Amino acid sequence: MNHSQFLITRSDDLRETKMKKLLKNHRQFILLFLVILPFYLYKLGEIPYGFFCDEAEIGAQSHRLAQGDLSVLKHGFFYEHFNYEYGALPVLSTAHLWAFLD
Repeated sequence: MNHSQFLITRSDDLRETKMKKLLKNHRQFILLFLVILPFYLYKLGEIPYGFFCDEAEIGAQSHRLAQGDLSVLKHGFFYEHFNYEYGALPVLSTAHLWAFLD
């Protein structure tokens, strides 16, 4: 075996060792990913992913609040969400993100 063949063999051994270490170190992550993946893919064509009307309403109210429209808040601790009053925590917790983005 000459020197270049030794280096190629050594390089292949190092790659194989790195791959084994990577799999060993991330085994729990890979297992968790494989467990969660079927739940994500279940009825993917029937159940849409993304923002639903509730999240969109919270985002719209947060944007209004970040623009300085305090009429969003009812009595300081509530906001109107599709003709119902809910606690304002979701709106207050995301309004600072809108202020940062604008």
